[in-house]
Amino acid sequence: MDVNKYWYISKSTFIIILFAFSWCVEPYDFRIINNEPTLVIESYISNKSYLESIDFPSDGRYFEVKLRNTSDVININDQVESNAKVTLINNINETWDYTESPIGSGNYILTDVEFKAQQSIPYKLKVSLANGEEYASTWETLPENDPLKMEDIFYEEVTKQAYVYESSTEKIRDIDGVELYVNVPENNTNRPIYYKWNYTPTWVYTTSFPPRPFMDRNPICWITNMNYLSKFTIQQDNSGGYPQKLTFIETTGNHRIYKKFSLLITQITMSEEYYNFWNELEEQSDKGGLFDAPPYNLKSNFKALNASKKVSGYFGVVQEDAKRFYFNKNDLSYPVEDDVVELCNISYGPDGPGGPECYNCMEYPYGEPSNIKPDWWQD
Repeated sequence: MDVNKYWYISKSTFIIILFAFSWCVEPYDFRIINNEPTLVIESYISNKSYLESIDFPSDGRYFEVKLRNTSDVININDQVESNAKVTLINNINETWDYTESPIGSGNYILTDVEFKAQQSIPYKLKVSLANGEEYASTWETLPENDPLKMEDIFYEEVTKQAYVYESSTEKIRDIDGVELYVNVPENNTNRPIYYKWNYTPTWVYTTSFPPRPFMDRNPICWITNMNYLSKFTIQQDNSGGYPQKLTFIETTGNHRIYKKFSLLITQITMSEEYYNFWNELEEQSDKGGLFDAPPYNLKSNFKALNASKKVSGYFGVVQEDAKRFYFNKNDLSYPVEDDVVELCNISYGPDGPGGPECYNCMEYPYGEPSNIKPDWWQD
């Protein structure tokens, strides 16, 4: 990453390192700790259809299958599996075919907008690769507990200590932020309920300067970035009736919260086996530091039908609900400086101050910008 071209880099080394760390957090991967390629299959279905997911509110969520080959060989990118046939099957001989989108992506979409998993009906996923290899999951069903509505979300102001770099020296600094919580409902089932929470952030970014000549005018954009707050939260619950800590949003030098910030928090309940998969993945990821070897040899519910290649990943059938949380920095008990204009005024040479994102929000480099306000967005 050429950090010198971005608008916020020159303020201080402290800000550089703090921002760089937050942007470099990647979702968990499933790389295997040997040189033998392994097929990785990531997929789930839930009791909420695409049409129902729009009411979370959100842009809508299709059920998706991701296929790729991975290994621990350094400097070799994961290879996607294109032109595969991916089929969802239930035990009453109903089938649904996934469509690869876009071509060659290795991502397969279930385009039936009304499909959702039904209680007490087993499902399995079958994958046929272009080379003829076939893989299938075990039969999976929705959890036995009744679907649980997601309860209230709230936050507390906190200050945490974090390692940062100043003048190439690692130091500990206080970082202000908010800790998000959700109330877990009472559990009267006499058995554990297994939770997982995921986060999809969206925020407003506005340009500091009017557009340059011959430049499109896009002064305000809504940004999404799945790599920010990408770490999930899991919990085995035996009683309920308590606030569950979810995720931390820093307010120190965090330009995402300067205008308005929104977080779609998705809550799923799952089988014990699926929970154990995510729990093991989390434990392996947290075992060492940020740059330790990635997770490996996770238990999978897939098996090869006519191939010798190893397979990893999990097909889950879950109950799902979600709520959208909005955050406004003006609601804090302390002021947060909006320094975007100041940073854009830093000189970058003959072209004048700021980077292209200071004039056109569609040039914003740290997420996927859109100049169309989402239907669900609240001003």
